[in-house]
Amino acid sequence: MAFEFDKLAQLKCDHCGGMIDPDEVPADPPVNISCPHCQQVTNVPGKLGTLQVTEVIGKGAAGTVYKALDTTLHRWVAVKLLHPGEGDNKKIVEATVAEARALAALNHANVVHVHNIGMRNGQP
Repeated sequence: MAFEFDKLAQLKCDHCGGMIDPDEVPADPPVNISCPHCQQVTNVPGKLGTLQVTEVIGKGAAGTVYKALDTTLHRWVAVKLLHPGEGDNKKIVEATVAEARALAALNHANVVHVHNIGMRNGQP
């Protein structure tokens, strides 16, 4: 079972600007679909708070990293989510929090900046 993102209330095609009904998207977001108006491939992001999650950019043993747009600050971010079930593994959660804290203590152009860690519906 994959992480379940919320659906956006409104979707627009990246190409023609036509409105797409989120309830008619055949798969859980984030996903690419053919626009029902122009048939061009368009991205359907998932929603996670103020983030619009657009695609998977990496997978590891304990989690998946997604590309997302922070709609409040208008910047692109990476979001690492533990695989479902891994949140019950205390060692994996502790290692992930330790990783985030170690990265947050660094300030270097070649190291990602950690902005937040947290839980959503019991999922780290």
